[in-house]
Amino acid sequence: MSTRSVLFKRETRRALFLGFATFILIGVSNTLYGPAFVQFSERYGVGIDSVGLLVSAQFGGALVAMLVSIFSLKRLGYRRQFVIGGLLTIVGALLVTQAPSWRLALTAAAIGGFGTGGLVVSVNLFAARVFQAAASPALNLMNAVFGLGAISGPLLVAMTFPRLEVPFLILAALAAGVVVMAAGVDAPEVRSPARGAARVPIAPLLGFAFVMFFYVATEVGISSWETEHLSEHFGTVRAATFTSLFWIAITVGRLLAVPLSSRVHPGKLVAFSMGFSIVGLLIAQVTSLAPIGYALAGLGLAPVFATNTAWFTQSLGERAERYAPLAFAIGNLGPVSTSPLIGLTAWTYGTGAIPTVLAVTAVCGTVLAVVLFVTRGRWAGV
Repeated sequence: MSTRSVLFKRETRRALFLGFATFILIGVSNTLYGPAFVQFSERYGVGIDSVGLLVSAQFGGALVAMLVSIFSLKRLGYRRQFVIGGLLTIVGALLVTQAPSWRLALTAAAIGGFGTGGLVVSVNLFAARVFQAAASPALNLMNAVFGLGAISGPLLVAMTFPRLEVPFLILAALAAGVVVMAAGVDAPEVRSPARGAARVPIAPLLGFAFVMFFYVATEVGISSWETEHLSEHFGTVRAATFTSLFWIAITVGRLLAVPLSSRVHPGKLVAFSMGFSIVGLLIAQVTSLAPIGYALAGLGLAPVFATNTAWFTQSLGERAERYAPLAFAIGNLGPVSTSPLIGLTAWTYGTGAIPTVLAVTAVCGTVLAVVLFVTRGRWAGV
């Protein structure tokens, strides 16, 4: 059966479209703050060394949601977890449009992040359960649709500049659509490991999690800081548009990965893709070539999240729903911990140092992915 026929079967079509809507929402949410750093700095009077805390707050909220999902997913089930995540995203988006202080803006970012964090866990595990053996192409296709949202985020900021509230009102409307769709979907029950099931070795579990960590740190780092890096050379509006070019490259890469991921071992694809992103980030060291370099990095990063998730769930089987939220949470620590570091580096050494920090995170992710793939025979199928 072809990949297309598996993905668009009648009984899974509604789940696929819910996945599309959720990934668009997450894509917009994850890419609004970085391109809007200039507006936030002007509104609240904070410098480049502090404005990155918005990303830390957003992904910190998502981190907490992912940790909570270890327990809440089994208790609430997929449908209610989707609905709650969507509602919290609405609250965060509406609050940030009215926040009278910097502290309240950070709180709004954290609330919205909590909502999208729950959605990240729900949609990835939901898709892995529904599509099973076809999880890798399904997740790559959904993540390609995520790219449409991610492309739209910076464009919304550029098109509505300097009106900061409009993109976040659109985000709230998208979240409302996800809530409505989720309320009518047939969702599978969350599985529990059978009694006596073998425990998951800690080394590969941490390996998957820290590949996520360095991948998310690199992707979110580019989407959040590319505009800041390029603004002085190209202007703010044009630099925000270049951030959309990065997401276009990611979207194209994920579409290419849909057929490729059904033919190539997921570990090999993850390792090669992370490695390719390093090339783009090295090119981005030259400011005049940086838009091309960032786009190449996006093309490389494209399949990593979806393919790593599919590899994780296939390797762990019925235990994946217990351990995946922890892996996602560790992944979300990436931008939480590295965004302030990038901001401090840019403040100390200038914005030209931004792609250097990002190249280091990409190298770390590549090394881990290679080790995980080479040693798979010791733990695969446990």
